[in-house]
Amino acid sequence: MRNLKNSQSAEFPLPSATKVVKGNYDDQVEEYLKQTIPGKDWLLGLKTKAMILIGQKKINGVYLSGNRLLEDPQLPSNQAVNSMKDYINDFSNQFNGQSYITLLPSAAELYKEQIPSYIPRENEVTFINSMYAKMDPSITCLDSITPLTAAKTEQIYYNTQDSLTSLGAYTLYSYIAKSLGLVTTDLSDYSIEHASDSFRGDLYEKTRYEDAAFDNIDLYHYTKKELQIQVTEINGGSASTQNSIYYPEYLHTSDQTDVFLKGSSAPVTDIVTNNTEGKKMLIFGDENAGTLVQFYLPHCEQITVVNLNTWNTSYQDCIDLDSYHTALFLYSVNSLKESSQFVKLKQFFE
Repeated sequence: MRNLKNSQSAEFPLPSATKVVKGNYDDQVEEYLKQTIPGKDWLLGLKTKAMILIGQKKINGVYLSGNRLLEDPQLPSNQAVNSMKDYINDFSNQFNGQSYITLLPSAAELYKEQIPSYIPRENEVTFINSMYAKMDPSITCLDSITPLTAAKTEQIYYNTQDSLTSLGAYTLYSYIAKSLGLVTTDLSDYSIEHASDSFRGDLYEKTRYEDAAFDNIDLYHYTKKELQIQVTEINGGSASTQNSIYYPEYLHTSDQTDVFLKGSSAPVTDIVTNNTEGKKMLIFGDENAGTLVQFYLPHCEQITVVNLNTWNTSYQDCIDLDSYHTALFLYSVNSLKESSQFVKLKQFFE
């Protein structure tokens, strides 16, 4: 039973400019509601409505912007950046193939004009450029800002999750393909499967903002030639195999975008195609890697996706570095806050 004494004595916190700008006013509202009303999800939605009534546009680190939700990026410290770049540079210097890196801005950077000017936020373009400046000359830095900004009126990011849609992934791929030595496929070369129109991602879960739009999840199937694919997911000492990069069972869960290679969560996911003279590509990346892989399939004989967060030395025998032509580091700025993962790159040469 709810504690009536506490509910009667608790007073709704009054807003002030200092509380709102510092971002701790919504915490006070949440604490008040916890004392007075039970029910986690319903409570979160009620908190969001209460914050909107007093003009607050940022809830639990998420900006409310019409029907779009934008996550406040948390960038790594200078110390973490220096450590990260050292590990990536060392890997590139020992890798026999060509190394590339592309860092993705958050949707909050792309749609920054939708965020109130009084709310302080990081400059991601400056951060990405400074990170590129620290890369060894042997690494090719691939621009993501230009193509994504040019296409921002399209649905290239999800409304409720800070990751690329399939269209966003194609937009990036088509811009950087030439740098990777590839002849770009046309968008008309794909049959688009509209797999879901009812997705709401983790930013919705953080806010329960009911005005947020539902997202579509689209799968792009290459049609210009028949691709035979074998996907082997290696995780925890076991391996599972299937003939598609898509895992449709995830369309019936709250993590619908995991339809792409299970969100690239496995330590090692190996994809082999019937392109006998294609490239062999190694991708170190976050959840965006699985979405982007759709467009490299027509070019590659083998693509191996490594999740450094879950990778450890027990998977070393799964990867023969000398067999790959290309290593691509693909990360959103938000995922770089897990900077400790990059120390594992030195283990590939031990």
